[in-house]
Amino acid sequence: MKLRDKDLLAIGPLIMILTILAVGLVVFYQAHTLPQQMRDKIKEDYLEAKKDDLRGHIKMAKKAIMHLYGPGSVLTNDEAKEEAKKILTNLRYSEEDGYFFGYTLDGTTVFHPIKKDWVGKNKWDYQDKNGKFVIRDLIMAAREGNGFDEYIFKKPSIIEDEGRPKL
Repeated sequence: MKLRDKDLLAIGPLIMILTILAVGLVVFYQAHTLPQQMRDKIKEDYLEAKKDDLRGHIKMAKKAIMHLYGPGSVLTNDEAKEEAKKILTNLRYSEEDGYFFGYTLDGTTVFHPIKKDWVGKNKWDYQDKNGKFVIRDLIMAAREGNGFDEYIFKKPSIIEDEGRPKL
C-alpha cells in the first residue's frame, strides 16, 4: 500500500500537531524542573559557604583559648576550662546572633551565652519544633567528624521568632 499525496496531506497536520505537543511537553517539564534545580544548587552553595564561614569562626575560637592550654600555661586544667568557658561565652562572630556554645558528650550544657539557664543541665533529649533531637544530633555529627548539623532554633535578636533553620 502506497501513501498518496492526498494521504500525506491528511497525515501531515496530525504529525505537526503531535510534534508541537511533544516540544511543548518538554518545555513545560523543563520550566517546572529547572527552577527547583536552581534552588537546590543555590542552597547547596549557600550551605557550603556557611560551613566555610563556621570553620573560620571555630578557628577564631580556638585561637582565643589556645594560650590557656599546653606548654607555657600556668593554669591547672580546671582553671583553663573555666577561663575558656568565660572567653567563649563572651566571644561573638556576628552581632548578637553569632555565638559559641558547648556540651559534654553526654549532652550536658557546659556554656551557652543565650540559654544561660541550660548550663549544667543535660539537654540530650532537647527537640526543635520539628521533633529533631538537636543536641544529640550535634554530638553525633561531632563524633563522626563532620561537625555540621541543621536544626530549627530561635534567633536571639528577634523577640517573637518561632525558630528558623540553623547550621
